[in-house]
Amino acid sequence: MKQGASRQAKLAKAGSLSKTKKSIALYGLVSLVIVGLVSANYSGIIGQTSSSQVIEANAQAIHDQAVKQDQVTAVDSLASVTSATNIAESVQLPIVGDLREESSSIRIKNELAQNEKSNVITKPKTIQAKSDKRSITTYTTKEGDNVASVAAQHKITPETVKWANKLTTDTVEKGKKLTILPVDGVLYEVKDGDKIDDLINKYKADKERVVLFNDLETKQISKGMQLVLPGGVLPEEERPGYVAPPSNTRGGRNQGSAAGGSTTAGTVGADSSYNKATASAGNKYAAGNCTWWVYEKRLAAGKPIGSFWGNAYSWDDSARAAGNRVDHNPEVGSILQTDAGGGGYGHVAYVTGVNADGSVDISEMNYKGYNVVSTRHIPASSVGSFHFIH
Repeated sequence: MKQGASRQAKLAKAGSLSKTKKSIALYGLVSLVIVGLVSANYSGIIGQTSSSQVIEANAQAIHDQAVKQDQVTAVDSLASVTSATNIAESVQLPIVGDLREESSSIRIKNELAQNEKSNVITKPKTIQAKSDKRSITTYTTKEGDNVASVAAQHKITPETVKWANKLTTDTVEKGKKLTILPVDGVLYEVKDGDKIDDLINKYKADKERVVLFNDLETKQISKGMQLVLPGGVLPEEERPGYVAPPSNTRGGRNQGSAAGGSTTAGTVGADSSYNKATASAGNKYAAGNCTWWVYEKRLAAGKPIGSFWGNAYSWDDSARAAGNRVDHNPEVGSILQTDAGGGGYGHVAYVTGVNADGSVDISEMNYKGYNVVSTRHIPASSVGSFHFIH
């Protein structure tokens, strides 16, 4: 009897030990899985143990190390910690609360990172943003710099550089301080009475981009404030060096010359060789207009152009389509062209001289009045605002 009881007790004890060993093994296996998943994302060293107290201590050490290093966590980090959390919940490990908090923190960080690249530590309440790239900077030109090279260096267009610095040519002298915008667009100083919607429409910018770029969500624009209008376009009449022709280039009244301009010749009358009846066979433009005159001048110079290039504002596009070179470099015999002025029709003129100082002399019709031929001197500072068709 005693031997049987002793044998039964031994078997019971062995069974109890076996269950304990199985529990320890299962608990240890789960702990190892969690250690493997979490350590893939954090640099802490976790010992393999089945003790829940040691696991909690190690989990806290991992968390503290991640906070200290401001570690950026990727999408796979969220998957790893989520898996660890699920396993911990299934076996009711004491560290499940910490893992849930860590999982939530990573999820919030990833959602923020989709909108803006940021260094975000594991706790979502503290975000360390990278340096602000929306600041206007100043660049001092070096030997050999020009507008194109400065623009390329700062990854913006030459037009943005010229508009922000009121440059009329592509050359810049050494030592000149240039205002550099962080993006392509327009730099605008707010004046009395300005409204943001009016500026958006005038400069063809996107309102949402302007508001976000200038932090206007919580403040109003005020006089003297400098706004960067990303993607904005400076109107022709506001560009550096712009010389506006009289508004009435289709009308019949003498409007007077622009500053710096001089006028010669007189009205071309009905008996003149310039009237439509004696025009060249290919000249389909309306007699008395600037387009009619330039067609005749080019034909006489042996450089004929198309008969159907439209109004003056479309001549640069028509010329390109016809294979003519169009740029901002005047040459004798080239055509000066602008989209602005002319009552909305633009204006063209014939280049008769390019001077050593960069100024240009032109011959034109309908600048001084309908059917009136005149000449003008364009200063070098204004030449860059025109197109020249070759």
